[in-house]
Amino acid sequence: MLYDWIFEPHIWLILGVVLIICDIFLGSYFIIPIGISAIIIALLLQFEIVFSPGEKSIREILLYFSFLSLFSIFLLKLLFRFRRQDRDDINHY
Repeated sequence: MLYDWIFEPHIWLILGVVLIICDIFLGSYFIIPIGISAIIIALLLQFEIVFSPGEKSIREILLYFSFLSLFSIFLLKLLFRFRRQDRDDINHY
């Protein structure tokens, strides 16, 4: 039963939206990249860009999800670092 849910793009889309909404209310900005990765996996499954219809495996989907999550976390941290450097901090005299 769980095996079939992993291949459904709607489940990944719901998971991504729920993670993004939860992170907006928490304010930690750590779960947003994971939610974005889940939405990307949903798009990849829906349009069969990477995963062919007969050759999907749980391992392949979870590897893509983990790599996308790590890449998006790194990208978000990099964007926040450059964003902070452009601002003048009131605490610096």
